[in-house]
Amino acid sequence: MTLEERIGRAVADEHLHAALGTATSALKERRVRALESVPDVEGVRDAARRQRLDGIQRTDELAAAFTANAAARGIRVHRAHDGAEAIALMRSIAERCGLTRAVKSKSMATEEIHLNEGLEAAGLHVRETDLGEYIVQLARDRPSHIILPIVHMNRADVGRVMERELAVPFTDEPVELAAIARARLRADFLAADLGITGGNLAVADTGGVVLVSNEGNIRMVTSLPRVHVALVGLDKLVPTLPDAERILRLLARSATGQKSTVYTTLIGGPRAPDGDEGPDEVHVILLDNGRSAIRQGPQAEILACIRCGACLNACPVYRQIGGHSYDATYPGPLGSVFMPSLPGGQQWDELPSLCTLCGACQDICPVRIDLPGMLLKLRADKVGAGRSTWSRRVAMAGFAAVMTRPWLYGVARRLGGWWLRMGSSGGWRGSAPGLIGRWTRARDLPVPAARSFWDRFEEGPGADVELVPTAGVAAAAAPAVPDPLDRVQRFVTEATALAAEVFVESTAEGVRARVRDLIAGQRALSWDAEHLPYGVGAELDGAVLLEGEDLQVRATAEVGLTGADGAIAATGALILGSRAGRPRTPSLLPPLHVAVLRREDIQPDLEAALAVHAELVATCSSVHIIAGPSRTADIELHLTLGVHGPGRVAIIVGP
Repeated sequence: MTLEERIGRAVADEHLHAALGTATSALKERRVRALESVPDVEGVRDAARRQRLDGIQRTDELAAAFTANAAARGIRVHRAHDGAEAIALMRSIAERCGLTRAVKSKSMATEEIHLNEGLEAAGLHVRETDLGEYIVQLARDRPSHIILPIVHMNRADVGRVMERELAVPFTDEPVELAAIARARLRADFLAADLGITGGNLAVADTGGVVLVSNEGNIRMVTSLPRVHVALVGLDKLVPTLPDAERILRLLARSATGQKSTVYTTLIGGPRAPDGDEGPDEVHVILLDNGRSAIRQGPQAEILACIRCGACLNACPVYRQIGGHSYDATYPGPLGSVFMPSLPGGQQWDELPSLCTLCGACQDICPVRIDLPGMLLKLRADKVGAGRSTWSRRVAMAGFAAVMTRPWLYGVARRLGGWWLRMGSSGGWRGSAPGLIGRWTRARDLPVPAARSFWDRFEEGPGADVELVPTAGVAAAAAPAVPDPLDRVQRFVTEATALAAEVFVESTAEGVRARVRDLIAGQRALSWDAEHLPYGVGAELDGAVLLEGEDLQVRATAEVGLTGADGAIAATGALILGSRAGRPRTPSLLPPLHVAVLRREDIQPDLEAALAVHAELVATCSSVHIIAGPSRTADIELHLTLGVHGPGRVAIIVGP
């Protein structure tokens, strides 16, 4: 099917328009509100842009530093020139370790190289675990948005896919659909021996990989299988943890309108041999796949992209035709630059024409990538290489002749306006001959006014023009900034807004009593008693402990009890480092996670928390920043709690 045919089909799809309009509008509105919570947000965007552009030029240096520092932490780093090499590397890891069943998180890099097909051809079973990607896989479809893979489907579509592929009764209730997926995928998580992820960021000076998610599937993928492999594009390298934090401050807000995703996971290496939980081996494959070539060319700036998807939500073309019309891994403005810029990308050289040059993508981009400028350059390259059609070359030559001759432009403007108005009604024309008829087949054409702006300008100010003086007009007063809230109060407010249950106790006995009420008589997983504050380990006698049991038994736990290494007031998030005595599964597997937090460990924001916990990040096999219960909004943006991780999080703040 040609690009024109795909566009024609999308334009005629009213269901697609409704779905795209609802989703993209909602995400844009949420983004605006979320960014308001960032102090000096424009300064943060500028700093992030400088860092990303500088990092493009330092890719080789950053890759070398990352490789050395990751190796020092037990991570095995590989380099892949292209997709074929990356697939071969992953196959060899699976063969050496005897791995047969893989669970995989959503990753655009793996989509880019068609990883699933490559592994399945070698006999591996690969299961997508993000809810949207799972539905796409079941439907034998492809994602249509880099953040919302099934934005082109409604709840009934999802229900029919599950009914057909999973042999379950039809339902179109998002909560029920998510519950079906949770039950089916939980079995896959427990049986898998290989976990595959992408990487949102790779931090050179720590040798760690940063992953963000809402559903909890990434934590499952990186914690339960015995081998974890992360496929990370070279463009995801950042120099330091503070650089990563700056990107994180913008990423969730720009992508989904959240101050923080539910889970921010910092992978530091394989599990320690002293009782830690996690994979025995962690591998990182640094993927080039044309990025080095792009870095040397005029579209190098596209490598600064942080994959938030905001440009898709702002693009008027994407909002009309959806992602499938692009027939590319990356749709929208991002894809229209990235795909043709790849070596051999001529098959996508029509994508830059899917742009009105309105500039909305650059305005909304958190790192201000000049997408319109690069799209223009790609268009010019296509024309210069003689790959434009004969009709388009003639049309553009005529357009250039008119636009470069003011007298001819004036004649064409008057004659064209007169001709269009002749067949109009109420300022609109419903049909027209020739090329203009291709426009009016799908929509009415607004006709030019009888008196143009240029006519009015030449006539000078008149009775119908009001000149508004600017002198003496007082500027609107900036809204007063409220005094910072107490850290505990701010933490409680933010965590509660995320659907966490927060209890503030004034005594240690009050903390123990609250724990007793929440866990008594239930099947429980827990941190070791000596790692729990306020002596709450004594309350474990009232629960049925599953410690030491195999994974299948531990997965039946009803409640998980942990302490917390810290917390973040600005986002209501907990910080938990994985190490001996402080396992991952209590905060991951049960439907209820109970966390006990010392109020003195609450930091004002992520920047301060990472500074305080630098040693934690440097020594733990993983660090998890948890903001409320797991959730998804993949199905018609309907918020559903408890997708793969806990559906309830109870936080007890002690004295």
